[in-house]
Formats: sequence, C-alpha cells, structure tokens
Amino acid sequence: MQNKNRGASGVGPVEGASEPYRVTKQQILPSINPEQISCCGAAMTSMTFGQKKFIPTAPEKGSFPLDHGGQCRKLMLFYMRCLRENADDNSACRQESKAYLQCRMDHELMAKEDFAKLGYGSEAPPKANEQS
Repeated sequence: MQNKNRGASGVGPVEGASEPYRVTKQQILPSINPEQISCCGAAMTSMTFGQKKFIPTAPEKGSFPLDHGGQCRKLMLFYMRCLRENADDNSACRQESKAYLQCRMDHELMAKEDFAKLGYGSEAPPKANEQS
C-alpha cells in the first residue's frame, strides 16, 4: 500500500497536494505572513529564548586605520620574522614590536601612547618562572 498524498506525518492526505509529500508553506500555515516565516526576519530573532542579546562594545583603545600605504610594512615584517624564528615567543621580539608601534604612532596610524602603558616600561620583561 502506497502513501500517496499524505501529510508530513504520513497519516492522511493534505488538501491541495498534487504529489506525495509536496506541500507549500501556505497550505500548512495559511494565516501566517510569509515575512514572519523568513529565517532572518525580526519575528524569528525576537523569539530566541534563553539567549542573551548580543550588544557590541568598542575596543578599549579605539579603532585605528590599517596601514594601506605600507609606511610600517618593513617593521611589521621584521617583527613577524622575529616571531617565526623564535617559535612565536613575543618576549624575544620586544624591540621589533616596539619599533613597529613607534612607526604606527609616528605616521598617525594609532594614537600616541606612553610605552609604559603598552607594557614596555622595563626593557627586560619579567620571566614567567620567577616568583616575586
């Protein structure tokens, strides 16, 4: 026995269905506006239960422009090469990163900031295994 013209549950025929299991949204939900059915509409996003609403926050230091002109590209490449040579140990590349940040400040690609506030207060960074 075949299940021709049966609904989604396979129990009975759906009115207006010409082929088995082919039903339009309007046949199932005739009273709902199609805009409310869309995946990204306001009706669907407002019904997320148990989730907090995402509120974007600005970065602490603000945003700064990218180096489209390539003014600090050479220093950035020196820093990246230093990281690669030192197994991504950024403490070994402090001079390169400081020079790169200084270049960005000089070319107004970031706000001028005291290096002590950026973590460059002492030239020798504290070792991770030393206890105070």
